[in-house]
Amino acid sequence: MSEDFTRREISTHMKRGTMHSRRRTKTALLAATSVVASALSVGWVTGTRVQAASPIAPQTLAGTPGSTQSDISGDGRVVVYVAPPAVATAGAAESVWVFDMASGTRRELTVPVAGARSGNSRAPRISADGCTVVVTTEVGFDLLYDNDNLNRWDVYRTVLPECEGGFELGEWELVSASVADSAVSINAVDPSQPAAVSAAGTVIAYARFVIGADGQPLNYTAIDLVDATVPAGQAGRVLPAPGMPTDGPTRGLTYLGQRQPAVSLDGRYVAYTSDAVFTVVENPDAVTLDEQLQSSWNESDDGTGTAVSHVYRVDRDPGDLDESFPLQMVSVNPAGVAAAGSSSAPDISQDGRFISFTSSATDLQRAPSADQAAPLLAAGAPSQIYRADLDGASPVVELVSHANGVAGDAPSVASSIDAAGQQIAFLTRAGNLVSPNPATADPLGSDVLLANPQTGALRRLSTRADGSPASAVVTGVDLSATGRFVTLDALDSGEFMPLTANVNDVANVVVLLEEPKVIAHDINMATTQVGRPSLAWYVNVQNTGKSSFVPATIESSNAAIKIIGGTCRVLVPVLPGENCQVNVQFTPTRGGQYTSNVTLTEQGFSAVTATAVVTANGGVPTVTSSPNSSALGSAVFGIRGGSADIRVGNLGSASATVESVTMTGTHPGDFVVDFNTCTGKTLAVSQTCTVKVTFVPLGAGPRSGVVTIKTKNGGTATTVVSGIGRFEPVLSVTARKVRQGEAITVKGSGLPGAATLTLTLERGGHPVEVTTDFFGGFTAEYVVSGRAPVGRNRIVIGDPIDRFEPTSSGRFIVSSDDDDDESINPDIFG
Repeated sequence: MSEDFTRREISTHMKRGTMHSRRRTKTALLAATSVVASALSVGWVTGTRVQAASPIAPQTLAGTPGSTQSDISGDGRVVVYVAPPAVATAGAAESVWVFDMASGTRRELTVPVAGARSGNSRAPRISADGCTVVVTTEVGFDLLYDNDNLNRWDVYRTVLPECEGGFELGEWELVSASVADSAVSINAVDPSQPAAVSAAGTVIAYARFVIGADGQPLNYTAIDLVDATVPAGQAGRVLPAPGMPTDGPTRGLTYLGQRQPAVSLDGRYVAYTSDAVFTVVENPDAVTLDEQLQSSWNESDDGTGTAVSHVYRVDRDPGDLDESFPLQMVSVNPAGVAAAGSSSAPDISQDGRFISFTSSATDLQRAPSADQAAPLLAAGAPSQIYRADLDGASPVVELVSHANGVAGDAPSVASSIDAAGQQIAFLTRAGNLVSPNPATADPLGSDVLLANPQTGALRRLSTRADGSPASAVVTGVDLSATGRFVTLDALDSGEFMPLTANVNDVANVVVLLEEPKVIAHDINMATTQVGRPSLAWYVNVQNTGKSSFVPATIESSNAAIKIIGGTCRVLVPVLPGENCQVNVQFTPTRGGQYTSNVTLTEQGFSAVTATAVVTANGGVPTVTSSPNSSALGSAVFGIRGGSADIRVGNLGSASATVESVTMTGTHPGDFVVDFNTCTGKTLAVSQTCTVKVTFVPLGAGPRSGVVTIKTKNGGTATTVVSGIGRFEPVLSVTARKVRQGEAITVKGSGLPGAATLTLTLERGGHPVEVTTDFFGGFTAEYVVSGRAPVGRNRIVIGDPIDRFEPTSSGRFIVSSDDDDDESINPDIFG
């Protein structure tokens, strides 16, 4: 069982070594915090892989039976994992493999070289650009510098051959060399802790056992930071993470030291866990960061048990004018002091601003939003997931593992954060965070949830193909930088796969695709006088999917319709549920209609493109409409929602006859013209008429249309109308008790019309397809399996294409044949 899942009795007494902001003099701190420029300039969005790729199926496997310890590249294309070696060798049960999602090919990376002893290789990590693989291994891949002694574990890296500057297959570079400017291996890396690597693969952090006076490894670790652009053996290549005491602990506490490193994608920041504390000392002669620190081991009042640990972040390139000290405690409570409990297992965003971590402290949380009170965590509460925002002078820490302000009722651990810091995947055993409850109470595994701290949204990732909760045990999760892909280390991978997939129910790595769904809404810019620029219009771009959309290019196909700015920007993520605008301006050079495709395109693997059709007319404007846009709010599928009254006026110098009023745009069928005094009417100068439009959504998510008014002389006026369609599923059963092997009647409403959906039992069910009518309703018989568990249960309805969240019915009892039909406990229903 991992450190983070272990419940420990810890003391709440702390020595508060919190850092205070202050202006630093120009000391030689950069000598100890060197940053590689190339690591800062290469991002995960563009990458350096040579071959482009097309999207994959929503669910696929990466690995072979027995695979685990997965990690995924920033764009989700490349997966590394541990599995048995292709050739069985004595003393080698674990080997590192790489899987290319685009080509479907896999190959073994850690094949022993001639002359080296066999051994295990584990804890692989891949850089966000998909090119550099870092492993922890017993195998001495560098026979010149690896002396193969002590516990034999070292860190190596390779650059995949298909990448720019790639190594030959089987060629490895030693990473874990001595801090003392030596190229000799240390042979003391902790194999239970994966190394961390920057997006470009040039900044690496790993945990190594501290060597005692007798030359043997002690039972606590320190972290080394490696700049791989500095040649091996030269000063500055390997530097210790700051804040480690120079002397070993003397109290009776159990100390684990510095551990669990995480490197920001830009390579500038490193986060880690430590049970040491520090204060800043004035030292004008300081050359290294440690020379400005007084570090000591964290202690408790009684001196027993496990030392309290905290999460820290170090800035490797602080700059001379930076106001904050380079080393900062992250796990601080709202008062700005160290939390009264242990925190650990950090993960860090691309720019180092956001850090997610696990903590058993009960004083960390602040209110999730302005209208909610801070959740109350009692002493001894289970561990939770938090996110710290380090944009200000002191970290702002907020609870992630909560539902409407109620914290998880069982441990949550092992968070993985996306590049933007806005999505966090984590493991949990809590049963109160999402509905329906997890399908398993297995004490060895976990549910997998994805949180958006900004919106408070929380949803399950560990689902079957029909959307119902999976009962498979998950022991590890990794979120790609884009948030689009997630890998799960599962003990029963078959349950996650489509029903038609031929998959053995074995331990395996599962890769799930969480696509963005991006809509760029069409607009009509009406008529503009030839030779003159129009007012600014905007194309609204909305992401209704489950991962970020990151445009690499934003282009217009017609020079007359020019992009002049907006909130949609290159390489700026559009987060799930958010929108941005592309501002456009029309300058006609002739009369007549113009059309342009305004296109936002991502780059790299599984890239998504969104296109809006923009139309406009060159000529003499004769009519205008007011307002030029109107938001009609949210409405349920098929039910009338908000309305807009649009006033059409004659702005010309002569009368104008309205020829037609039509709905165009992206979803014209979702808007009904209820009232129209304009069609066929001749408007005198300054005279007006009215059109009333009502929103009746035919689908879920953002919907838009364009009210287009045309006159007989070719003039046009337009108003963009928009709304949010939603489904409100309701599921009910007609009985409060059903025997095993018998059917129960299920009714549904508020669902997508003419859609194929799936029904299953919350506990121990099998999926059954149902089809809704045009109005989104159905009645069906669900046969409860003869092997369904006896006791409380529910029916769950799911959607294979995620138009709504899985919804459950009220509770009922599943009984066996020999149960007494009258013995129903009314307290179970609700």
